[in-house]
Amino acid sequence: MGKLNLNSKPVTAAEIKSMGRAIGHRGPDDEGIWTKGPVGLGNRRLSIIDLSPAGHQPLSNEDKTVWITFNGEIYNFQELRTKLIKQGHRFRSKTDTETIVHLWEEYGVNCLKYLRGMFAFALWDDRQKILFLARDRSGKKPLKYYSDCHSLIFASEIKALLQVKNINSEPDPIAIDHYFSLEAVPAPLTGFKQIKKLPAASYLIVKNNRVRIKKYWQLNFLPKIKADEPALAKTVLEQLTEAVKLRLIADVPIGAFLSGGVDSSAVVALMSRLGQKQINTFSVGFTDQKYSELKYARIVANQFVTNHHEIILQPSHFRLLPQLAAAYEEPYGDPSALPTFLVSQLAAKTIKVVLNGDGGDDSFAGYQRYQKFGSLNLAARLLPPWSRHLAKNLLSRRWPTLADLISQPGFGDYSSAYLGLNAPLNFKQQLYQPNFFHSVDPLSSQKLFDSVSQPNLSPLDNVLLADINIYLSQVLLPKVDIASMANSLEVRSPFLDQELMQLAAKIPTNLKLKNGMGKYILKKSLEGILPKEIIYRPKMGFGFPLGSWLRHEWRPKIKELLLDPQAKYCRYLQPATVKNMIENPQTGEHFDRRLWRVLMLELWLQHYFPKR
Repeated sequence: MGKLNLNSKPVTAAEIKSMGRAIGHRGPDDEGIWTKGPVGLGNRRLSIIDLSPAGHQPLSNEDKTVWITFNGEIYNFQELRTKLIKQGHRFRSKTDTETIVHLWEEYGVNCLKYLRGMFAFALWDDRQKILFLARDRSGKKPLKYYSDCHSLIFASEIKALLQVKNINSEPDPIAIDHYFSLEAVPAPLTGFKQIKKLPAASYLIVKNNRVRIKKYWQLNFLPKIKADEPALAKTVLEQLTEAVKLRLIADVPIGAFLSGGVDSSAVVALMSRLGQKQINTFSVGFTDQKYSELKYARIVANQFVTNHHEIILQPSHFRLLPQLAAAYEEPYGDPSALPTFLVSQLAAKTIKVVLNGDGGDDSFAGYQRYQKFGSLNLAARLLPPWSRHLAKNLLSRRWPTLADLISQPGFGDYSSAYLGLNAPLNFKQQLYQPNFFHSVDPLSSQKLFDSVSQPNLSPLDNVLLADINIYLSQVLLPKVDIASMANSLEVRSPFLDQELMQLAAKIPTNLKLKNGMGKYILKKSLEGILPKEIIYRPKMGFGFPLGSWLRHEWRPKIKELLLDPQAKYCRYLQPATVKNMIENPQTGEHFDRRLWRVLMLELWLQHYFPKR
């Protein structure tokens, strides 16, 4: 966190301290403030590498001309440190943070290409009068900022920015529209009109009062790797093993989230193979066995003799939803945020760092929806426009979500298939207030897909590319970062290692999705590492009995909240439509998630805009 005054007015320590107080949960172990003239940096530290006072931040070079505040982990810092010492740099700590300072001295903005890890940092070069902000490649660590003609203010969370006087905190209608399409707000938007977030794989630099933002990295899907299946499976396992090994570097114990799915199970298996003893594993389950994966998590925990911890999500955890809306600080609508928050609370009682399996589905084509895109495209070719109304009527009773999608403009396009089930155009017309509907572009989220698509890639590669840039970066990773850091817990994700992601991108698509099986080559690589009942069991996803709870246990509370004539969402949504969603619910996960989005929007508006 920090502030740069563009009008040369001095930044006070009190300003930085108030920002840090608002995000103390991200770093309860230490607090640091540094100011000099128009610039101030602050840090709340969760001590993981070099627990000594030498790791105190903000941290500087030898002559105190370069200062940094850093959030994250650089996994190759030991290798970088050795090279920098040979180049004449002197270190005062054993932290990964100090490595970035010396890389900046040596390479300037090109320092980013040497970093392998998750990070968001702000660096001030006092000699050149440059402020440099950067985020990691996949967007694991957040960086929010506010700028006007007087100053640039930045932090890991909006809560810190809102401590500064005169920040415009008006809701952003465009962000709210994106939220109903994506379940989250895509960068650079945040939900607040004047507050932005730096996109993943990007940096922001301020020099001579000019602000410039640039993307510094992207995945390359071509050329495809030419190798036989056994050799490629061996390479995948070697790369994943290295990614896990790098993420075991710490001066505190490390555990793991264990869902019982193939990705988190692989991480636990490799931790054990790499010599980790008495690994603490953490799982969340549900009394409804249709959703619970605890039996699979227990199989893995027993095989690798972990210290296994479990918690059960109950309907009574509805009480956490206002806390959840406050923690996420932007409109956030993925229901799995609730079990993620709960299992993070559980883990934080025992440990400071866990590994997880995020990113495996996105890189290796694990989601069940990937199998649908080809069939949807075929259906579009077989159904001429005049026949789609009839097809919709025939399908609406048994498959309402598919019927809804068929009627959408652009049906058969991959962008329509990718986003259409979340909030199709006709649903938005029914849900939005007319003035809200006409003030936004309801197809703008679909255009995000088109903006990242590449014409020379296969349909599956374009969907994977969209998932990495849209779903992974904007929905999945913020979910885990906020839920974990709200509980002072760091989560490391081996599948997000840039070398592994780049390898996966260049694997031929027929080895990712083969004979209807997702993550084919990854699963092949794990044979002999995990039991086949774990590798080849059907994918379940990280869900809970949302529909049942919305219709039964939670229904009275939801009616009280959303049918209140003074509900804040009424500025954007039509109360009659919301009432119908509650009282005459349609069956299907997509309809359940739409009501959940309305619920979380209301709680967000109540917390952050109580007087509006």
